[in-house]
Amino acid sequence: MKHIITDRQFIVQTKVFSEVFPDYPNENTLKVYLYICRNYDWKVEAMHTAKTVIQSDLNISYRELTRVLNWLENNHFIQRSNSNNHQMYQTKILIAPDFDVRTNRYIGYSEPINTSKLKQLQEGYASVPNDVLSNAYLSMAPTGNAWKEDKIRTLVMLYRYCWLEYFGGINPDIISLNSLGKVTGIDPSFYYSLKMTETEAIRNINYLINDGLFQPVKVWFEQKYHQHTYVGDYDCINPSSNSSALFVLRPRYISKVKVGTIDELIREGKISFDKY
Repeated sequence: MKHIITDRQFIVQTKVFSEVFPDYPNENTLKVYLYICRNYDWKVEAMHTAKTVIQSDLNISYRELTRVLNWLENNHFIQRSNSNNHQMYQTKILIAPDFDVRTNRYIGYSEPINTSKLKQLQEGYASVPNDVLSNAYLSMAPTGNAWKEDKIRTLVMLYRYCWLEYFGGINPDIISLNSLGKVTGIDPSFYYSLKMTETEAIRNINYLINDGLFQPVKVWFEQKYHQHTYVGDYDCINPSSNSSALFVLRPRYISKVKVGTIDELIREGKISFDKY
């Protein structure tokens, strides 16, 4: 697989996929939210983009875009940071709200998204390379490369469990592959959070593999502290007597901030990685 190094990555709180949340009004809602995440400027803690640009990028009408943004604001997913309709639209991403099933209402936080705060609250998040979810995939267009919501959710959640330095790819305790590199099982926590059956999640993962976004890679693991510990790619190292060979999923798109980790693994002779 030829890997693609991307300059930026964005944060998605996996709570937005939570099984305790009701379904969103439609899939446009999630796509607009992810677009905001993808275009968020961490230096100023806001996205500032003209609505006409968002319309063009996502192939969405002004009326529908306004409806979606109002829903996200009213339910505490985002907070508009300017009120002048003649300026570019500016908004902050908030820490994802809780949902009260008794009142059927979202209970919001007033704090903008912050990874330190998310760790403090023990709220999971995924770091996704910007290029992996292009405008074409998030588009509302009925034709072309636009994806359905279930594939987008699955892709984001796979990155939630991707640690190259620890697993060489996706945690094999979460996604199990057989000796042929085929997905055979998924930890229930993965597909429960996506509101899917295991069969549906496997189908979406196979779609992403066939689309060239992930590839099964054979690696060596050792069992340490009751968990798998990655020691190197199958063709790169000589395994110890207590090593076992497994397949893991490795993403095609890698964010630039992860390159240092990959280079270290390459220097140690543990990983075979094609940057180009």
